[in-house]
Amino acid sequence: MNKFLFLLSMGLLLFACEPASFRLVANVDQDFAYNFDGVNTFEDEEIITSADVQGWLDEVNPEELKELTIESMAINIRQLDGNNTETVKISGEAEFKGSKMLLFTDVTANLADFTNLTSISKNLDPAEVAKFTLLIEKFIRGTETGDLRVKIYGNSVSTGKNVNIIVFLRIRLNSVSEKFVEVPRFIGKP
Repeated sequence: MNKFLFLLSMGLLLFACEPASFRLVANVDQDFAYNFDGVNTFEDEEIITSADVQGWLDEVNPEELKELTIESMAINIRQLDGNNTETVKISGEAEFKGSKMLLFTDVTANLADFTNLTSISKNLDPAEVAKFTLLIEKFIRGTETGDLRVKIYGNSVSTGKNVNIIVFLRIRLNSVSEKFVEVPRFIGKP
């Protein structure tokens, strides 16, 4: 008799389900490395395809995505053999189909101070970052395709100095998605 009641109770719970929504929040870090070796000025770019971007949030169903933000950007700099500059100014931009988005400008970096990632959030242009974020969201949703160029460029503060460094750029994305699932209706729940 007890087994029968138990099976009956479980059966009622399984068949008495209701939809419920869950908000899922995910942070994803994307890292890029830019190599520079030259005198005074430097420039390098990474090409990111829309398929690459879709892979960044492969756990998120584009139809369930409710919000996407760029939480932060940070850089780190590693000096290589032959570098003889102490301070550089760095800017970053993104370009898609001829349209440029100036993400940050003139971050002054004393190379001796860079041993870890350093936030450049205070140097970001909010309007340009918003355009960049919207483009990333369109890539994830599949409503836009193509190649995105993310470029880092700058110069040595002292003229005539050899710049031989690697700049690491980290972009932290924050996604919020909503998932609807069927859950058992509990007795006594209003």
